[in-house]
Amino acid sequence: MTEPERRLFSGGIAGAVSRTAVAPLETIRTHLMVGSNGNSTTEVFHTIIGTEGWKGLFRGNFVNVIRVAPSKAIEIPETLKAHRDDDDGAESRP
Repeated sequence: MTEPERRLFSGGIAGAVSRTAVAPLETIRTHLMVGSNGNSTTEVFHTIIGTEGWKGLFRGNFVNVIRVAPSKAIEIPETLKAHRDDDDGAESRP
């Protein structure tokens, strides 16, 4: 695997992991926005766990990963390249 391919793959994995890590919070936030009837965050959490189990917290995560991973695969290597270019330019300045 070449260096650019490895960076694209790493960026995609990073995007997928970050989306999966925050998926439960996003699910709870969505439930609160749609209509939680004044329930608190912990009440919404317990309701989801009680009715759907742990899988309920990750509902819709696959779609988010499919949507985010390609963009992060491109964005992260470009950001690293920009920082690297900035660092190289700073050393060559008088």
